[in-house]
Amino acid sequence: MLAAIVILGMGEELWSRFIPKYLELLGAGAGAIAVYGTLKDLLDAVYQYPGGWTADRFGRRFSLILFTGLAILGYLLYIFSPTWEWILVGTIFVMAWSSLTLPAIFSIIGDNLPSSRRAIGFGVQSILKRVPIVLAPVIGGAFITALGLAKGMRLSLAITALLALAAIAIVHRFYVEKVPPAQDKVRVKEIWRAMDPHLKKLLVSDCLARWAEGIPKVFIVLYVINVLRDSAFQFGLLTSVQMLTAILVYIPIAKLSDRMNRKPFVLMTFAFFALFPLAIATAGGAISLTAAFVIG
Repeated sequence: MLAAIVILGMGEELWSRFIPKYLELLGAGAGAIAVYGTLKDLLDAVYQYPGGWTADRFGRRFSLILFTGLAILGYLLYIFSPTWEWILVGTIFVMAWSSLTLPAIFSIIGDNLPSSRRAIGFGVQSILKRVPIVLAPVIGGAFITALGLAKGMRLSLAITALLALAAIAIVHRFYVEKVPPAQDKVRVKEIWRAMDPHLKKLLVSDCLARWAEGIPKVFIVLYVINVLRDSAFQFGLLTSVQMLTAILVYIPIAKLSDRMNRKPFVLMTFAFFALFPLAIATAGGAISLTAAFVIG
C-alpha cells in the first residue's frame, strides 16, 4: 500500500500543482479556475463516504484497484482535453485516487497494525505521502520549462498513467486481503452528539481556517508564474521547499504536542494559514518568496 502511495504520488505531483496554468492555456478564465478548485475540494469531501462504504463492502484490495483504474481514466481525459470543460469532467475521475482510496488506506493501517502502533503508522503514511511532493514538482516543472506547458503537462500525465498501472500490479500481486471487520452501525448524528464540546469548537475553527486557505490556493501558481514571472521549474522548487519543511517539522512538533498543551500548536498552525498568502503577496524577490513557502 505504501509503495502504491509513493508511486502514484510521484506521478500526480508531476503536474497537479500546474493544473490552474493548464486550464488557463485551454481558455479558462479566473471564474472557471475557481470552479475547478471548488470542485476538487468538494469531491475530496463527498468521496470519503462512498470510498469507505466500498472498502467495507467489497474489500480494501478491490477498492484500491478500482479507484486507481478510475483515476487512469481521468488522466487520459486530461491528456486529450480540447477545452477546459473537459478538465472538470476528468477531475471527477482523477480525484478517485486521492479521495476515494483514503478510507481504504486508513483501514489497511488499522487492519495490519496493533492499536499501540497505529499512530506511528499514520505518521509514516503522512510523511511518505509528502516525499513525492518534495521531488516531483521540480521534475514536472522542468518538463514544462523544456517542452512548453502543453507538451510538458501531457508527458507528465502519460507517465502518471503508467505509474498507476504499476501501482495496480503491485496491489494485485502483493496485497493479501484480510477478513473485513464488522461494519460500524454508528451514525454521524450520534458521533456529533457524543463529541466533546471543545472538539466541536476546534472542528468549526479548522473549517474556517481551511476555507481561508482555499481562497488563494488555486491561484498561487498563476500569481507566481504570471505576476512574479518565475518559471514552472522555480515554482516546482518552491513547492519542494514547502513540503520539505513540513516533513522536517512533522515528527518534532508531534512529539512536543504530545508532551505539552496542544492548543499553542493549533493556534500557530492557523497563524501560518493566514501568513502564507500575505507573505507571497508581499514577496519582493527569491529569498522572500522562498521564506513565504517555508511559512506555508
